[in-house]
Amino acid sequence: MRSIREKLRSSPTRDDLEDLFQRLKHVTGECPNDGDAWYFRAKVEQKLGRSFNYSMNQAQKNRSQALRDGVDPLSSSTPASADRPSQTAPAVNDSDSEPRIEIISPPVSRGQSARIKTCQITIKGQAVGRSTIERVTINNTRVEVDAQGNFSGDVNLKPGGDSVKVMATNAAGKSASRDLALVCDNQSSSTVATNSTSAASPSAPTLGSLVTVKQYALIIGINNYRHLGKLNTAVNDAQEVARVLRDLYGFEVKLLTDAGRAEIVTALNEYQQRLDERTRLLIYYAGHGIFDKTGEKAYWLPVDADKNNDVNWIMADEVTVKLKRIPSRHVLIVSDSCYSGAMSRDTATGLTAPAERSRYLLKSGEGMSRVLMASGGNEPVSDSGGGAHSVFAAALLRGLREMKEPVFTAEELFRDYILEWVTGRSDQKPEYNQVRNSGHEGGDFIFVRRPSSENPVK
Repeated sequence: MRSIREKLRSSPTRDDLEDLFQRLKHVTGECPNDGDAWYFRAKVEQKLGRSFNYSMNQAQKNRSQALRDGVDPLSSSTPASADRPSQTAPAVNDSDSEPRIEIISPPVSRGQSARIKTCQITIKGQAVGRSTIERVTINNTRVEVDAQGNFSGDVNLKPGGDSVKVMATNAAGKSASRDLALVCDNQSSSTVATNSTSAASPSAPTLGSLVTVKQYALIIGINNYRHLGKLNTAVNDAQEVARVLRDLYGFEVKLLTDAGRAEIVTALNEYQQRLDERTRLLIYYAGHGIFDKTGEKAYWLPVDADKNNDVNWIMADEVTVKLKRIPSRHVLIVSDSCYSGAMSRDTATGLTAPAERSRYLLKSGEGMSRVLMASGGNEPVSDSGGGAHSVFAAALLRGLREMKEPVFTAEELFRDYILEWVTGRSDQKPEYNQVRNSGHEGGDFIFVRRPSSENPVK
């Protein structure tokens, strides 16, 4: 092992690293309990850009002394003590081996509560210490932890504030815990932070505040499938919806055409990190969809989807989880694909004709909303019927262009321009439902048209 350590510290070339990898592979094969060999193998694999999780896990399992001492075998500054045989290495002082837990997200201070924009959150942090971290739990539920002690886990906070307990245990059997006091911003304003004065809860929306909310749109259209039949109008539909939302309504638009699974999921993750509660997000999808009768699950099919392999399919449940994590107060999914209505199995939202408009808009704007406007139920839908667009996209675009009110809800758009028009011109029946288990709280998506003097679309 000494010669391997010396080679690792001598600025090895890629050929050197390949040679070292083969040697370490042989060593770990012959001596599978040699933790240091597994650790050095993991570092070489990492340097080569390969997966190193298995080797690092073996290093932890076999209690690599180099890993416990924080040795970097690729650094010329590695202390000479690392060259000593493991049995002569300084013993770990158990009195100093208790882990230390650092919370990365949400940002919190000890003894104070943190105000969170949504009650569905991900706790991220790192547990560190002289001994390898073997276990991390969040509210007594075990979560994954990597070789560096990084961990994350999802938590649903209770109304009125909640406490979250993070506990880490290392290889020496020592444990440490961290208690977090968290308060949802969308909960009762009477909730008070621990040892601090909490910020005021967000005020109820006014008509003016509804108009000034920042609006975002992720628009997806897929025609040229690699392994499935091509579509004719999906990309054109997406491009025109993007143009109308941007020019008539002032949306900040991200347009994805012929996108694969990774590109779509990455875009959704970016909105999770970027947006806050004072935003609206519209997600439009035009492409193939499928319903798995055995599993009773609906899927979007990106451009790289294969009918006989679901690795690149996007399950409706996966989209729902992401809707929970996106902080925006209002999210609307507009899905123009086969079986898109199966993305929501809730009772259909009752369509209403508001008696007093301003009160209706304020009520719609107040609650969190996660709603789905689908081109059909659990059924195939048409890729044509609206000229250069699908019959559903044609109705949607007509409504967005012709709505007389400058501020209106997605329910009004669906009721006045889409439901009857599409049903009368095709065999499909559009649906407008809340998305189940997504955090919907009774609100609705609000559209705000730009002043006519600013509209470049004629």
